Amino acid sequence: MDYAPVSVIIPCYNGKDTIERAIKSVYDQTWRPAELIVVDDGSDKETVEFLRELKRKYGDWMKLIELGKNSGGPSIPRNVGWDNATQPYVAFLDHDDAWHPRKIEIQLNFMLQNPEIAMSGHRVMLQNSSLTSDILSDNFAFDIISGNLILFSNLIPSSSVILKRNLPCRFDGRFKFCDDYHLWIRLVKSRFKVVLINLILAFWFRPFYSPGGASSKLWAMEKEEISVYIDLGKQGYIPKLYLPFLVSFSFLKFLRRVMVSLRWR
Repeated sequence: MDYAPVSVIIPCYNGKDTIERAIKSVYDQTWRPAELIVVDDGSDKETVEFLRELKRKYGDWMKLIELGKNSGGPSIPRNVGWDNATQPYVAFLDHDDAWHPRKIEIQLNFMLQNPEIAMSGHRVMLQNSSLTSDILSDNFAFDIISGNLILFSNLIPSSSVILKRNLPCRFDGRFKFCDDYHLWIRLVKSRFKVVLINLILAFWFRPFYSPGGASSKLWAMEKEEISVYIDLGKQGYIPKLYLPFLVSFSFLKFLRRVMVSLRWR
């Protein structure tokens, strides 16, 4: 088989009920990735045993790394997987999400045809049934993510991302909810070319702000987003004059998220 030159990284914490769906969506790609790296982040024994069963099922194609102790967020397991990746491109998938079968075929071919792109993402939608229910077009539009645009919204879900393995930045372990946003801003502000593909190539299985999801902890997320802006201001990625405007706009987004979350209660 002609494998796609990409390493897929799935961090897993107590994800026994959803991890097999995520892994299968990677294995069933029309252009199968060369390797899958599942990084268990200190899950309970039942989940760890289930991951070991899946490792036996998928063989050498699936690597399983067990951290033993929970790190408190997805950034460290993502970095561990990234550091153990062998392919020139790296893709990320959360254990409770899944991919469209043509995701790698479409997205990675696009990046290979445009080698100046350091990172790409795409749209993700809520899905309750078939992963192939939407109609794709090979003639798709994409947007280049500018430095100002990325500051006002995290437009790129982590489960949509493919990036070059040799990029100098990594996820910051200090952040639990906004580690991906912190990294995307640094990449864009460092003048790496980042694009958003206007196709739905991945799926969530619960409303984004529903109770029980990581994004349901809205105030914790809001405080961390503000911390991201402040930290990047100290590092020189964001002009300090921008910070009052970004914090104010972030709080307005928080109020909107609260209103949206009320629909699911």
